[in-house]
Parts: sequence; structure tokens; C-alpha cells
Amino acid sequence: MERDLNNLRDALRNDWLVADPKVKAALLDKLNQIADGKGVVFEGSKAAPFKGSIPAGQILIPTGGTTGQPRYAIHTWQTLKNAAENLAARIAGPINSCCILPMHHVSGFMQIVRALVTGGRVHVTDARALDVEPEGLCLSIVPTQLNRFMEQPELLKKLKRFRIIFLGGAAVSKKLLHQAREQQLPLAPCYGMTETAAMVTLLEPSDFLAGIYSSGIALPNTKVTIQDQRIHIQTNSLYRGYWGDEQGEIESIGTQDHGMIDKDYHLHVHGRLDRMIISGGEKIDPAEVEATLLMYEDIKEALVLGVEDKEWGQRVIAFVVGHTGVNLPNSLRKILPSHKVPKEFHHVNHLPLNRSGKVDWEQVKNVVG
Repeated sequence: MERDLNNLRDALRNDWLVADPKVKAALLDKLNQIADGKGVVFEGSKAAPFKGSIPAGQILIPTGGTTGQPRYAIHTWQTLKNAAENLAARIAGPINSCCILPMHHVSGFMQIVRALVTGGRVHVTDARALDVEPEGLCLSIVPTQLNRFMEQPELLKKLKRFRIIFLGGAAVSKKLLHQAREQQLPLAPCYGMTETAAMVTLLEPSDFLAGIYSSGIALPNTKVTIQDQRIHIQTNSLYRGYWGDEQGEIESIGTQDHGMIDKDYHLHVHGRLDRMIISGGEKIDPAEVEATLLMYEDIKEALVLGVEDKEWGQRVIAFVVGHTGVNLPNSLRKILPSHKVPKEFHHVNHLPLNRSGKVDWEQVKNVVG
């Protein structure tokens, strides 16, 4: 481990980071602490204020959950380095990146780790402008960002010039994937989470452009299986537990994601089992309702949620970007069972999601009450 930290110290001396001076200084301070073997914490805007002394060598990264109550996953430089090496073994290094995701989020910070481990560079830039020359750079984005970038002709041109566009963080519709393929974007849908130090499966751009719909196959040193419809992961980049819980060696993690693996070993993620809505005693899969809404040509994005309701237990609501000109409740009743039709429709300019593509429950509460 000491050798790895020495390598990190050497890498930090190189000219590898282009960023705003304040962002650069804060990031280098964290990285130097890691290189010195100290414990560090990345505090996100939604995470509870951190309390306690961090043991040497631990790197705490906030992970959100469907409850909106983030907690800290415990990583080490070894687990993060393993994740970077696993990806580099698939796509080859050095891995140069354009980082527009939050640095306290695993998908943002892992771009830093990949550059330091593989001898790459990172350009931290404004997510609204992509103010870089894309050639040779990897870009990590969430589906909402992809949709918005594709609506802007100048940004769409830039997207086509990136080496790879990693797409993850949230469910993505086939409609959006089809549009990206029509534009010949070098998209690489992937699957992972904070607990695995970001992606553990990857669909390479050549396979995406060839017409494959999946989250790809497992990276080296990773095994993905399906048990009771749930995705289970074994990998050398797995976290060491959650801060405040009993800690120890973790061999595998069972997720709340529903999926399957096809005959070619491609992972297909069908949705979150813990997103299932129970309304009036009926089970409703929000992903099914969202997919139905996206069948309407003028609906660009859709998000279906269950919110607490005294009468129904949970009330089905939908956030929709775009206007169809039809009566959505009446139209949907011709396609879906009536209990699956949302009881409320909120037409919005942007879905209530945070920068990581997750549901922002504060925004939801502001709209729904």
C-alpha cells in the first residue's frame, strides 16, 4: 500500500489538472491528505454534517439512496485504484477526462483517480458549456445531461468528438439511446454505484453504435450475477462498509436493482425494486409508466414517483418535460390499467433531479407539498 501512496505522491507532482484555482486547491488538499495516509471525507450538499474522527487510510464518499438520507461509503486508495485499473484494462490508458460532475460524488472523483492512476489529465469545466477541446477526452454524464446537451446544436457537435461518453447514474430510456445512436455519439452505457467505486460493467461505444442495448459486460476482476432478480456484485473495488455501521471485509453486495444477464453476458438493468409503488394495495412499477409516457413524441423526459397519501398509502405522480396536446390521463387509460395512471401530472422545464441524476426530494416536496 505504501508503494501505491508513493506513486500517488509522484503523480500529484505532474501537470495533470486544469481547473478553477479554488477548485484545484481544495482538490489537491484532499489528495495530498490521501497520499499521506490520512482519513478524508467528501461532504456532499445533501449529506448530514460529518461527525467523528476518520481512521487513517479511509476515504468516505457520500452515497445517496432512494430515501434521500445520504450516508458515507468507506473506501481506501486501494479500492479506488483497483476500480481505475479495471476500467483501464478494458479501454486502455491513459484515461483523460472532462469532468462536469460534482467532485464529492463518486462519478466525479473517480475521474480524478483514473487520471492519477493511468497517467492521464483532467479538465474540470462548466457543465453548461463543455468548454474544452473534446478530442481524446472521456466524458461522464447522467441521462438528463445527455438529453439537454443533445437539444443544443453546438454542444451536440462537441459530444461527437469525445473519445468516450460514459452514461450512468440513473435509468435511461431506449428513446434517448436511439436518438444518441442516430447522432453517432460514442456512448458507453455503464452500471455501478458508490459502493463499487463507480462502474463495474461497460458497453463499449462500438457495441452501442452497432445497435446493442445493455449496460455492457463486467469489467476485469468483477463478477456480476442475478439472484432472486437482484443484481449482485463481487469486485476488488468494493467498499469496506458504511460509516457508523459495523465494518469488515465485504465479499459481495446485493443491490436493489432488478436485472438480467443475457447469453452474451451483457447486463440489462430493469429498474429499482425499491422504487416499486404500492397504491391502494396495487403494485406499480414506475419504470413501466415512464416508458409509456416516453412513447408520446413530444414528451422528452418523464419521472414517476410515489408520494405519501392518507387514502391510497402512496399516490402516483408524474413529472413531465414536454407537452403532447392530448389529455394524458384519458390517453394513458387506453394503454395502462387505471391504477397505474398517475393521479397528478406536473409539467416542468426540468425533472426534479440533482446533478448526479438522482431524485431531489426537496424539489419534489416544493412542487407536491
